[in-house]
Amino acid sequence: MPLNSTLSQRIFGVISVLTREYGQEPQGFIPPSIMDREIKKLICIKNEVAALESELADKAGVSRETVAVAVRLRHLGVVPGIAYSKGNDNDDLPPAA
Repeated sequence: MPLNSTLSQRIFGVISVLTREYGQEPQGFIPPSIMDREIKKLICIKNEVAALESELADKAGVSRETVAVAVRLRHLGVVPGIAYSKGNDNDDLPPAA
């Protein structure tokens, strides 16, 4: 299973638990113990994503911020996965065709 699918499934699992708990409580209140547990899961996922972004940045020779933006743009379908390569670490627009 690809890593992005694994992370997506874990995030979906947290959202599912919170949604289920919210729906089961009479006034839509999620108990603090459950909220704390799920927040800890999200923090772990966030830390894993940060580590992966750092690793990708090191391998590509670009900043971590560039990797983070590229990953998010690719996830949104704005750019293909090959649009960012080593040496393309600037904010200049590509040359006009």
